[in-house]
Amino acid sequence: MVAVAEDNEGIYGIIIGILGEHPFLNEVYATELAWYLEEGRRGGTAAIKLLKTFVDWSKYKGATQIVMGDIVPLLDNKDLYERLGFTLVERSYYMESK
Repeated sequence: MVAVAEDNEGIYGIIIGILGEHPFLNEVYATELAWYLEEGRRGGTAAIKLLKTFVDWSKYKGATQIVMGDIVPLLDNKDLYERLGFTLVERSYYMESK
């Protein structure tokens, strides 16, 4: 799924999500692949609207789990996620493989 935030000047935000089958639970989950808002638009209602659109789509498609990522320390959306019902369950590590 792809949802955008836009005004008469164009698109300023996007969220992209996919569905997958959980390898152990035999259930459908949804995960976000990308979520972006122009810097001046972050922290406002556009972020919440995009996230809620993704959550609603995930539930409509039958997902029993919805997974969001967070790029700490670049972005810390912990408060927003928890306000909307998400729970922190893991941390991820990143390595470039050039």
